[in-house]
Amino acid sequence: MNFYSTYECPHKETHIAVTKESTVTETGEESIICSECGTVLEKRIVPRKQSPKEMQIKLHLILPQKKEIYQRENKMKQKMLHWRTI
Repeated sequence: MNFYSTYECPHKETHIAVTKESTVTETGEESIICSECGTVLEKRIVPRKQSPKEMQIKLHLILPQKKEIYQRENKMKQKMLHWRTI
């Protein structure tokens, strides 16, 4: 007579394992794994890393926009202060 276990793991304790490291040219992959039974519960794609040149270009595009927004907000604050003193 054979007895089979009907135990189902609740997957309460998990950890993330990097299965493929992302690089500048390729995306990576990580898995969420149950620490108790070892079942892979989910696989996620890790975005590729940005090269220093891409980061530099991004900064040149974003910083002027943020500077403009900051200047606009500052002007509004000055106007509000002006109207409070009148």
